[in-house]
Amino acid sequence: MDRTLARAGLTELSLAAAANLTPGDKSYQVKVIGGVAVFCDPPSYPSLEEVTRLKSQGVISAVGIHPRRAASLSEADWKAFEKMISLPEITVFGEVGIDHTEDPTHWAQQHVVLDKALGFLRPDQVLVLHNRKAQDKEGDDMLQLLYHLKGVIPREQKIHVHCFTGSIMAVELWIKEFPNVHFGLTKVARSEAERQAVCRIPDDKLLLETDSPYFSSRGQYSCPCHLGGVAAGVSRIRGMDWTDVLTLANTNARRLYNA
Repeated sequence: MDRTLARAGLTELSLAAAANLTPGDKSYQVKVIGGVAVFCDPPSYPSLEEVTRLKSQGVISAVGIHPRRAASLSEADWKAFEKMISLPEITVFGEVGIDHTEDPTHWAQQHVVLDKALGFLRPDQVLVLHNRKAQDKEGDDMLQLLYHLKGVIPREQKIHVHCFTGSIMAVELWIKEFPNVHFGLTKVARSEAERQAVCRIPDDKLLLETDSPYFSSRGQYSCPCHLGGVAAGVSRIRGMDWTDVLTLANTNARRLYNA
């Protein structure tokens, strides 16, 4: 939410301001009535008043530390994170995780930051995980993150793997180790292996996301109203009608986030 509004030069922290920044595909129009707003940069964390206002609009606030900030975190940033994540109103923890598109000299620090942050995770919070591999790197970093978390967080922890692009093996092993895991899908499925993995995700573990303001097309910011296009992309891979994908993801998201 914070990055979406910043990209568009807006100051109003609201679903109405963020949802329709740029037009979506007219063939896949949706009415956005809620969602999860991620705040992963300590300087732009919302106030409790803003969290409450967003909730009244159907928006749940998530607070985390993006792994790309790992090398530059200050003591003030950590204090801001600890203060926000301890609020009972914050029921979503994240996004946090690992990002290998950063300089390799920062990767170790990302793991240190992830471990420290997870020390504040509550059992009632949904954990939103970020994982991104280097563009020129083979293999599946989702498995590395999985084995980092084994024994660190409870097996029954509710998890949302954000922007999932892993393999079939990753889907199966994540479900085996963390049965309450869910996989967030965007329109990005670059390889045949990733498309096969999208097909292997169980119906009750599928989520949709636009990752606003990223995944832009034709120079436009992505925003929540593009969710219909995301559903259409997933539907083509899974062989379903796009409205059925929307319904499925809506049901799963409401259950996961108690919305």
